[in-house]
Amino acid sequence: MSRACVRSSSSALSKLISDKTTTAPAAVVGAGLAQQLQQVRFKTKKAAGSCDQTKDSAGRRLGVKLYQGQHAKAGSIIVRQRGAKFRPGLNAGMGRDHTIFAKAHGSVFFVTAQDNKKRSYVNIVEIPAKNKWEPKFGLVTAADADSSEMQSSGASP
Repeated sequence: MSRACVRSSSSALSKLISDKTTTAPAAVVGAGLAQQLQQVRFKTKKAAGSCDQTKDSAGRRLGVKLYQGQHAKAGSIIVRQRGAKFRPGLNAGMGRDHTIFAKAHGSVFFVTAQDNKKRSYVNIVEIPAKNKWEPKFGLVTAADADSSEMQSSGASP
C-alpha cells in the first residue's frame, strides 16, 4: 500500500470520526479503530446452570425412643445416636452403631455421671414378674405358682 493511500484512508477516518451526524459501521472505520472502540467485558457472576447439590436425604430418625420411667422389653431400642452421647449402664448394651438397647425387661432410668456432666448412662431396672408363663399349663399367676410349689413339696396350705 502506498503512502498516498494511507494518507487518504486516514483522512477519511478522521473525517468520519469528527462528523457527528454520520455514523459508520466498524468495517468502514477500520480494524484498528474498531478494536479500540470495542470493550471486552469479563464475567462477574457464574452462569445459571444446573446444580448437583439440590438432592437431600431423608432424616435418620435418631434420638431417645424410650424415656425415663417407661417400660422396656429385652432387646428394645432405647436410644439411637451417632457417637456415644449416652452410655450403657445396668442391663443395657450398645450396638456397633452406638444404639443403646435393653438386655432385660424393666424400667428405663437415665443417670448423669458425676465426673462428667455431659455424659449420661442408661440403666434398666428390672421389675419382678407378677406372672410366669408355663407352656404346658398356660398363664399362671404368682399366687397359683406359690400354692402349686407348696402342694408339690407335700406341705398343706
